[in-house]
Amino acid sequence: MGIILGLLVAIGYGTSDFIGGVISRRIPSITVVATTSVIGPIVLALVVIIETNTSHINAPTAREWLIAAGAGIGGVIGLSLLFRGYAIGRFSVVAPITAVVATLTQILWGLARGEQPSIIALIGIVIIVVAAVIISQSHAAPDAQTEIAIAERPALKIELTIAIGAGLAFGFSGVAYAEAGSSNGIWPVLIARSVFCLAAVLIALAAGKRVIASRPNLGPALLSGLIEAVALAVFVIAIRQDFLSIVSPTAALSPAFVVLGAAALLHEPIGKIRAGGLILALGGLLLIAVG
Repeated sequence: MGIILGLLVAIGYGTSDFIGGVISRRIPSITVVATTSVIGPIVLALVVIIETNTSHINAPTAREWLIAAGAGIGGVIGLSLLFRGYAIGRFSVVAPITAVVATLTQILWGLARGEQPSIIALIGIVIIVVAAVIISQSHAAPDAQTEIAIAERPALKIELTIAIGAGLAFGFSGVAYAEAGSSNGIWPVLIARSVFCLAAVLIALAAGKRVIASRPNLGPALLSGLIEAVALAVFVIAIRQDFLSIVSPTAALSPAFVVLGAAALLHEPIGKIRAGGLILALGGLLLIAVG
């Protein structure tokens, strides 16, 4: 079940990131982050109310409040860096590095906490991480690649720095969700997203940027935030049912759906190498399911 939920998370994150990344090329990235963060707490509050009235869940302890708040801070830092990376850099560099760093952080934490996936599942994890990188790579023609590499070396350093920072922040956030307790339903997600929203609004105000995007970017930004909030809730449910070291690499396939979105809506070709990465990813998922 965890692998299925992880795949749903990947679809949600990929779709949300694609929408937010496109908008970040039009308006300041912190405005996008702040706008996307507004709708999450509203939707999650409704879920918590329904959950509280229909099932037995425990109120979060003070420790769980702090951990969930930490997850929110990690999330706002990660998403701000990610959208900034998309705004000034290339999706094909920022997306895979962020996903791999976040995934490795969570895998290492899960293994350190005593998780013991089977050998077959571990092989599947490695394959999925490799596939996530392959899927999101840009493949310029050989005659243009050298010129691009030389011209963009300073930009590449910035892209890598931003992506690694975003990946570490997302990795920390994922670990915090895993440590926030399993008997209090969606409460940790609501707490985290509320802190996320508050932090994003304060950062936007401090930077002198708009807190809420104007039309025509408002609708897509809110949609991105809604999808991300739902995906995050599913992620928390998934890591309560399966190992973090299993769910995380599955969720890291989100760049695949960014690529598919670009192919469908922006008419960007997938290419043979990316298609091979998608097939490799499916093989990794199969190994995890069998393991």
